[in-house]
Amino acid sequence: MALYKLKLHCEVSIRDIIPNKTDSTDSTTPPPPPISQDVKMKYVKNLTIVERPFNDGKKGKHGKKAITCLHRFDVKTSMSSNPDTITHSGVLVTTEDDKTYLIHTMKGKNAVVEYKRNLFDEPGWTAVKTIKPKDRLTIDDYYKSIGPDEYNFLINNCHHATERMVQLAS
Repeated sequence: MALYKLKLHCEVSIRDIIPNKTDSTDSTTPPPPPISQDVKMKYVKNLTIVERPFNDGKKGKHGKKAITCLHRFDVKTSMSSNPDTITHSGVLVTTEDDKTYLIHTMKGKNAVVEYKRNLFDEPGWTAVKTIKPKDRLTIDDYYKSIGPDEYNFLINNCHHATERMVQLAS
C-alpha cells in the first residue's frame, strides 16, 4: 500500500489517520447482500445526510492540527464541518413505502446499500440535514450517482459520494 505524506507546513502521515483496514465497525462483519432489483427501483421520498465518527481506534478525534493539514489539501473530513473530528458519512434514504436504506461508500468497497430499520439505534450515527428531492428518483439513481471510481481517502471518500447524492437531489 502506498503511503501518502501531506507536506507543506505540516507532516501528517495518512497512515496515522487511516489504518490499513477497512473503515467498518468490525473487520469480521460480512459485507451486506447485493442490492436487489426490487430495492433498486424503490422511489425515494427524502434523504438525510448522516455521519458517525470515523472508526479508526481514535473515534475520529485527531486534533485540530491534523484536520487543518487535511483541509489545506482540500480533504473533506466531515459533512457537518465539525472542526476536530474525522467522520464517515452517507445518506439515509426513506422510500415511498417508509423503509430506510443507508447508501454510502468506504475503503475496500465502492457503493453499499443497506436496509436499516433504525440507523440511530447504532452507536455514533447522527443526522446532519434532511432533504426532500426535487425529482422523483430511485435508490438506484442515488447509488449510481456515487460513480464508478474506487474509494480514495484524499480525492474520492465517503463525503464526496454523499455530496454527489445530495447534488442529485437538489
